Amino acid sequence: MHRIKIVIINITLLFAGIIILELGIRMFIEYEPGYYTGIQSKDSCIQYPYGEICLNSDGYPDDEFNLKGNKLRIGYFGDSVCYGVAAGRDYRITDLLKKYYTKYEHYNFCYLGENVLSNKTLDNLIKVTDKYNLDQIVYFMNLNDIPPLESELTQWPHEVSTIKAKDNGQNQTSASNNMLVEIKHFMSPFDKLLRGKSYLYTYLRNKVKERLTIAGYEASGYKAIEMFPGKSKLVFKKASERINNLQKYLENKHKKFTLVILPYEMQISMNAASIYHGLNIQWEEGFSDGSAQDLLIKNLSSNVRYFNVYNAFEDIKDTAGVGDYYVYNKGDKIDWNHPNRSGHKIISDYLIGQPIYE
Repeated sequence: MHRIKIVIINITLLFAGIIILELGIRMFIEYEPGYYTGIQSKDSCIQYPYGEICLNSDGYPDDEFNLKGNKLRIGYFGDSVCYGVAAGRDYRITDLLKKYYTKYEHYNFCYLGENVLSNKTLDNLIKVTDKYNLDQIVYFMNLNDIPPLESELTQWPHEVSTIKAKDNGQNQTSASNNMLVEIKHFMSPFDKLLRGKSYLYTYLRNKVKERLTIAGYEASGYKAIEMFPGKSKLVFKKASERINNLQKYLENKHKKFTLVILPYEMQISMNAASIYHGLNIQWEEGFSDGSAQDLLIKNLSSNVRYFNVYNAFEDIKDTAGVGDYYVYNKGDKIDWNHPNRSGHKIISDYLIGQPIYE
């Protein structure tokens, strides 16, 4: 009986301590814990601090698709940037392009965590292209699409040529041996339940991610090799080959393909680069000048039409402050890969001045 009382007292003290910490963090925390999670409403819209993102009846972050018109159909693919994180509906690159290029039908198929270059997602892209009879595919490629390819050594079934995965000192690792990725998958149900709702959990999560980020890891759990392109040339070549083969495959199906390469904040702002270096974030010499994009482009086929968005910020790189065009520190992580509304506007203005469609 005495032992049971001790257990009850300890459990009570534990929960009391958790409640006190939860309340304390809520009072003194300096960022928005729910910035990336949002609240689901009844009308299939998710309310975020930066705006709302609504899903259509097909489950995509767009208005209902018009499938009866005769306009050429443009399908956008990519990850959280074109999904709308940090911008919200009506302020995304895709929305701004849609408002300008009214002679096309614009369909947004972007999704959180999407990596178009992975085997599974490439197959899905092909299925979606056929299902909606798309005329052109525009792929918004984030640099963090590259790291997972280091561990995905299998060939995409639709690839025209074989990419041989040789080590050559490039530190290739098996996905099954990436402990951080496995932990991330294990924690995913708890993360969905607690992130942004429990300030204590979100705070501790953020502190762990800060240490991992400083140690050179992506939010996905993979090593941030895109920030060290000179040490990962084989993986970059593989990424370029995937893009080449995708373009050739779509061309054989009489579909057009356009690649849009998105930059990180330390690449478009000298002030941001200085701030991130002050936080002990590391990258190799030349990365902030676009070396990762240059290496990717170097191995692209001449048939691939691409636009390097790094160039959109060329004239303001010396004057742009950290957080002016990207999220930086509004949420529960150090964020250099999500443009805010101002960033989306600059990118869309740049693309509008280019022959992005055919």
